[in-house]
Amino acid sequence: MDSAGARGRTKEDSKEIRHLYLDLDKDATRKLEAIRHDNTVPLPNYVLNTSPGKFQVI
Repeated sequence: MDSAGARGRTKEDSKEIRHLYLDLDKDATRKLEAIRHDNTVPLPNYVLNTSPGKFQVI
C-alpha cells in the first residue's frame, strides 16, 4: 500500500462520532456503574460481559 500523501487522523478528519467502544477490564464493575450514573455521557446501548468481571460497552 502506498503511503505517499498519507496523514495522521485528526479531529478535523471526523465529521461526527457515531459509535464508541470501551473495554472495561480493571475495576470494571465500578467503572460501568459510574458510566450509568453520570448524566454527562449517554447511557450505553449494549453492555457485553466478555468474561467474569470484564465488560465491553457500546
